[in-house]
Amino acid sequence: MSGLTFERAAPPATSAPNRMDVACFVGFIRRRDTSVSDRANAGTPGPTAGRSDSPTPVESWSEFDDRFAWDRRPLDGGGHCITTMGATVRSFFAEGGRRCWIVPVADPWPPSRPRHSRAPLHVLGAWRLGRLRCLLPGFPGPVASTEADPAAWRGIGWLFALPDVSCLCLPDLADIVRVPAARLSAARQLLPAAPQFVECSDGETATADSLPVPFDAPRADFESFSVWSTAIARIADFLDHRRREVELVAGIPIPAVGAESAVESILLRQDRPDPRIPDAPFDSMFVQLAYPWLRHVDGSGLPGGLEPPEGALAGVLARNALSRGAYHSAATLPVTSAADTWPALAQDELVVPADPARGRERRRALVERASLIGMTPTGMRVLSDVTTSLDESNRPAAVRRLVVSILRAARRLGEAVVFDASGEALWSRIRARLESLLLSLYNDGALRGASPEEAFRVRCDRTTMRQADIDDGRAIVEVTFAPALPIERIRLVLAFAASGSIGLVDRTGNVQEAA
Repeated sequence: MSGLTFERAAPPATSAPNRMDVACFVGFIRRRDTSVSDRANAGTPGPTAGRSDSPTPVESWSEFDDRFAWDRRPLDGGGHCITTMGATVRSFFAEGGRRCWIVPVADPWPPSRPRHSRAPLHVLGAWRLGRLRCLLPGFPGPVASTEADPAAWRGIGWLFALPDVSCLCLPDLADIVRVPAARLSAARQLLPAAPQFVECSDGETATADSLPVPFDAPRADFESFSVWSTAIARIADFLDHRRREVELVAGIPIPAVGAESAVESILLRQDRPDPRIPDAPFDSMFVQLAYPWLRHVDGSGLPGGLEPPEGALAGVLARNALSRGAYHSAATLPVTSAADTWPALAQDELVVPADPARGRERRRALVERASLIGMTPTGMRVLSDVTTSLDESNRPAAVRRLVVSILRAARRLGEAVVFDASGEALWSRIRARLESLLLSLYNDGALRGASPEEAFRVRCDRTTMRQADIDDGRAIVEVTFAPALPIERIRLVLAFAASGSIGLVDRTGNVQEAA
């Protein structure tokens, strides 16, 4: 026997459903063939164990590097470059992320493909349609995954198996819908990022021995934006109805030459939007769009030297949740992994305009509709932390995360009282547990008020439910609270079902599953 080689296997994957810092990256990357720990502990347990596309938990950059070939995107003529998936996960850990799930749907493709002209939205080419369906099964229709059928989980459908995920990223989406890649000159391939001093990060970083990429970063024309906006709408609908505790963080594609007005038409909804862009449904509290794209401090290895911004933003949000609490805004927090941004942001995109004459709708700025990253006198920072919701109460992303924190605590409470009979004793227990949670949030500065009585109120008695609800074993609790932001007050009506599940009661009395 010539010798023995030992490799420490990763511990079994465990769920932490109360965390607010866990991200899920779904995209095109392959596993490393030599990873013993990956073979010993790949994916989720249960009937889906052993599938090549099953989710894998990762808690450090070195673990991700060991398991996935993030630096092995093939180049035409030989060689490799960095995958978009790998670049975004790298930025996630560099910005302070501590745990994520990786869903490898298929192998990456060379940056030069596809070479043929793109088909219009209603006649998606087979190449693009196949890759979109790897991420969104059933596209261009609704996501074709249900919680009751694990064997059919594909792409974002794996979220049913991941109760601890609060942030979803699909880094390859813009690369799938892009126009054919433009070839760069040799000088532009080797153009380094501008040198800058950046703050130190506790996260891990790594470099890859990758070749310069002779193609530009993905660009989107009007047809590309149409396909992209349809995909975002499908994801938002899926999260709204199936996984309400998860938020999509997605990078806005870089507009191609001549398509610069597409971003305004989609996000700002001007009085006269561009007719080439449909009325995009960007009115969702489940979507947080990031812009512009970033040039990593480590330099090239990517098409155009640029990466989509969702990985860095997800890392900042994770760092914010771990160090300050998810209910604090991430605006003004530093972004240490980026040396530059592209394209440059115009001044009118960054400044909130003053209210116009009475009776006219105020024109919105991009900073109100997307989470922007840009250079400030103190370095690269997050300039805004917002969802795409047009409702003023749901637009601040910190408020959305505060609501999710309360929902997750309520779900855990529902699981604990599933076998209790609905009655005064149960109602009193529910009130006490939720009041204790809200008091902790108040003491941490998440709620506004001179006293706890001003900051929140919890009701769970015969005034919040009907006799039919009691007979069916359903307990309904009404939670009203004032976030520590310029918002009046938020009211949640939660329904605890006999099965232990938790749902949100809308204004019509219907119950929507909260998870």
